[in-house]
Amino acid sequence: MKTYILIVFLVTSFTGYSQEKSDKEQKKQNDAEEFSALTQVINKLEYTFEGSKALPTTGGAIDLTTNPNYLKIKGDSVYCSMPFFGRAYNVTPGEPGGFNFSGLYKNYKKEVNESKRRIDIKFQFTNTSDNSQFNITISGEESATLIIQSNKRASISYWGRIESTTN
Repeated sequence: MKTYILIVFLVTSFTGYSQEKSDKEQKKQNDAEEFSALTQVINKLEYTFEGSKALPTTGGAIDLTTNPNYLKIKGDSVYCSMPFFGRAYNVTPGEPGGFNFSGLYKNYKKEVNESKRRIDIKFQFTNTSDNSQFNITISGEESATLIIQSNKRASISYWGRIESTTN
């Protein structure tokens, strides 16, 4: 009787282990497919970053869920409406707060790391009053970090998501 119980236990243990392994393989395959789809969205240059938290260089995280914001890339143009919290060094009186502009970006660079499932994007935007550097790091399932460095303001980071604008 003890031998029978031992055999049943061993068979069910190995069956569970082999199922667990295939679940892990399936998850790895699903993750690879999701990353491939995300990479295609980025390659089309039609995506939007929407922030859920702002992280100024001083102070704590600020919830943006009730504050509409976006950074859209569409072809060779950028459309930005991101709030700013922090220290401003040189602001023109009457100028609206935050980063609010649209136009052609320059020096767009993208690096894809398939093994780490990470995409790094950098570009610049210059208008008559500001010169800004944008760094977007996308990892995992569409989660992203946006860092904006400006010659007129302290740098600021945002946590959020990347989504396709072609949907």
